[in-house]
Amino acid sequence: MKAKKIFLTVLAVSPLLMSCSNDELANGNEPEVAVTGGHKVTMTVDRATDASTKVTYTKDESSTTMAWASGDALSVLYEGGEPEKFAITDGIGTTSGKFENENSQLDGTTDVDILYPYVAATDGALVYDLSEQEGTLAALGKYDVMRFAGVYSNGNITSKSCSREAVILRLSKGVAFFGSNFSGDYNLVLSGENVRSKATYEQGQDVVLAADSVVTVPITLEKGALTDDVYLAFFNDADADVKMSLTVDGFVFYIARASLANGKMYKMGALPYQYRVLTFEDADFVGDLSNIEYKPEGMTATNYWTSLIDDKQYGGTQLYGDMSSALPYAWYDDNNTYLYSDLPENYNTKCFYGGGHAISNYVESDLSNGNYQHQLAVYVDEGVTNGGHNGSKNFCTHFGYIDGSKWNMTENLPQLLFYDGVARVIDHMWIQPNVYGLNCWYNGNSLTSKLTDDDYIKVIAEGFDAEGNSVGKVEKHLTDCVDSTTGSVTWQKWDLSALGEVLYVELNIIGTSDNGYGFSQPAYFCFDDVAVRFLTK
Repeated sequence: MKAKKIFLTVLAVSPLLMSCSNDELANGNEPEVAVTGGHKVTMTVDRATDASTKVTYTKDESSTTMAWASGDALSVLYEGGEPEKFAITDGIGTTSGKFENENSQLDGTTDVDILYPYVAATDGALVYDLSEQEGTLAALGKYDVMRFAGVYSNGNITSKSCSREAVILRLSKGVAFFGSNFSGDYNLVLSGENVRSKATYEQGQDVVLAADSVVTVPITLEKGALTDDVYLAFFNDADADVKMSLTVDGFVFYIARASLANGKMYKMGALPYQYRVLTFEDADFVGDLSNIEYKPEGMTATNYWTSLIDDKQYGGTQLYGDMSSALPYAWYDDNNTYLYSDLPENYNTKCFYGGGHAISNYVESDLSNGNYQHQLAVYVDEGVTNGGHNGSKNFCTHFGYIDGSKWNMTENLPQLLFYDGVARVIDHMWIQPNVYGLNCWYNGNSLTSKLTDDDYIKVIAEGFDAEGNSVGKVEKHLTDCVDSTTGSVTWQKWDLSALGEVLYVELNIIGTSDNGYGFSQPAYFCFDDVAVRFLTK
């Protein structure tokens, strides 16, 4: 059984003007080596009509300006000499800055590279490190790397073309991190095969980008959304894919993938939809009980989900009744995701032995108790009392399968239905095997053999439109929830977004185990935190 993790969410970004300030990189204040016997060299950098040059702009973007600031300095690279620092002497607050070096060693007619901001040289090279950033508008200039081509002659440097070496990305206030409801201070991590945090410049040599690097920016979230604008810069190798990810307590949530070109600034605005998550927790129930059809005795708005947990895992009154009469058991996430599920009709009745989705908070730490009497329990470490995803208490247990064999008499699979009749995208859910299935995977029982390395168990979701037409299927190996090296069992994210908008999905579980009468492993899995996309204005 091999474990793997998949995290995907795709979002487009759009161009915007760029911003920076006059601050230097962290290593820009190192002492310079004294140079004697030189002469004064001046240059004027004037790119007032070129958005690739130094830009500041108001936070509401009502106006933009391009101006040099006090303290600005440039690094100049040339063949045969050490990099030199040119400090601003005139043009502060204007678009035409004059820069000087009183002891330059430049001579003759020489091609030069001019880089902003200034950094002290290391072994004749300039290293720009963007790995740790503040993420604020005022600090952006520390990380805004620009490169000018120029020519020295007769005491002056004439600057020519300017290119932006780093991609500048702005995430607007309100950007939501899908799958996250976190509030507080966290780190935003920019990662991807082509993201680079360091670039090394040496005259006459190709730019060298650091390998396998990330850019980190501190952020503040309120219920999974940014509380303020965030700016970051990075080097992008080959203008290829990058991914934005939020890492919190070991969980990673991707919010974007885009092909970004150097020399531009990109704005990521508030996303066109947000998540509503079905957590099965009483505190998160926001429905109106008058809209709820099935209400067991004692149900209130404050214990809605817990009241749906049967008194016994097998043979309980809510899920089994007298074992023959059709049961009204159902649940509805009213006024939130609007997802609904009841017991499917199989074997001429509605009873959990014919399949269904049962709310549960049962846990079991003894694998030997993995049998039908403990069918609603997830496997946890000894002493753990909450078995849901992310340490929550409640979750849902699925039972039911159709494998296509002549012995399988199931006609209807358990569903998740948008009860208000509006088709939506179910983005993902988190899944884990129950203790009954896990025990049989490892040890087998009288009905099935244990799994081998070549076996698999997978869950399948098939989406349907309002006319009952199938719109596609997605699947995931349930055995991915077990680490093949350590044996630890964890909740795994299952991405269902490829189904697109659906009115309902049918959930199924199948595998390679066959005792001569079809699929022989226990046909259960548990799921939690079902995220649904809702369009925002």
